[in-house]
Amino acid sequence: EPRPAISLPAGLKEWHSYALVVPHNQRIHSATPGDAQQTQHSTAATAAAAPRNVYCSRERLASRSWTRAQRNSRSEATETMRRAVLRAATRRRRRRNFSDALPAASGGVGVSPAVRDQTQFEQLRAEAFARRSRPDMAALVKCGSLHEAVAEVVSAKMSRAASDTRLPRGALRQLLWDALRGDERVGADVAAIIKRDPAATTHLQTIAYLKGFHAVQAQRAAHVFWKAGGFENDHVAFAIQDRINELFAVCVHPGAQIGGGCFIDHATSVVIGETATIGRDCTILHGVTLGGTGKARTKRHPSIGDRVTLGVGATIVGDIRIGDDVTVAAQAVVSVDVPPGMTVVGTNNLLDPAKLAARVREAPDVWAFDPELHLVAPDSDAGAAAWHGGKGVGSQGGGRKETS
Repeated sequence: EPRPAISLPAGLKEWHSYALVVPHNQRIHSATPGDAQQTQHSTAATAAAAPRNVYCSRERLASRSWTRAQRNSRSEATETMRRAVLRAATRRRRRRNFSDALPAASGGVGVSPAVRDQTQFEQLRAEAFARRSRPDMAALVKCGSLHEAVAEVVSAKMSRAASDTRLPRGALRQLLWDALRGDERVGADVAAIIKRDPAATTHLQTIAYLKGFHAVQAQRAAHVFWKAGGFENDHVAFAIQDRINELFAVCVHPGAQIGGGCFIDHATSVVIGETATIGRDCTILHGVTLGGTGKARTKRHPSIGDRVTLGVGATIVGDIRIGDDVTVAAQAVVSVDVPPGMTVVGTNNLLDPAKLAARVREAPDVWAFDPELHLVAPDSDAGAAAWHGGKGVGSQGGGRKETS
């Protein structure tokens, strides 16, 4: 016997519940005049038919009439977002050229922080909308700004998997949002990560999954309470620091000051002391230590300039100044002031890029290291002033000696 025609209920949810609980031979069919003839079937056939679930009918109807009706009734805004998400999901994964693509999202020249943050948030929301069936992505879609979205993500990560945590989710989310609201450094961090990290392909990945970004934002919230002072505020600040250390393997004191555009890659085993300061647009790799010297409760940690790169495992200790545009090589140890533009290797060995470039132009096929040509150690009286004419001061084995 042919299966009786079934009228689809008004909504999919109603049809789900209706199809799962009502047997096939007991279903109520449409009573409209046009359907009366289609829904008639013999009583004998109905009695002989065994009660059946209709998963197949649900799939068949959903793939035909229901999908077509719903697609035609979608609003223009939803359809536009669906197409944008589809294009983003199917395009070839490659690193974009941020000099001419998405200038607002990348913090290009002439773009205000407000426009940049709004553009980043719209991109994040579109990417999360494609995965809105997940509860965490649905929460991002409901956010109203970039700062609220960051507070949502970081609070969720810091409060999970700890039933007796001292940081309840609701209060922590509100705390982070209040601390980050209006802070232009948040958008600058997102732009810096996407621009400098070829592995960061989307705003959603950057904001939802990179623990270096999460650690920096949580520390900024802790810093707000640290600055306020008082026992209660200090308790909140250290509770956040403790959770950052436990969850992200990053030990950063609430008193440290971190500028915008900070990119902490991988982040594991990064240590930043209480009185350390970090300028804008700095890149820090895993295993970096900004440590202190002495026991005095004064400035005892490094001051890092702008656009500084700190390589893997670099150790910078003491109340010293690392100038702008300095590169500290992997595993280098720095305990002296470094002038702007220098490269530091080994233990307090400073390479002058200008001298190095001149050497390469003279003999590009020679790769031997020449201490007299390349090394500069800061003068003990001038405190890393710079070059002294044509003579350099070399530093080897921890000591200093004049070279001619």
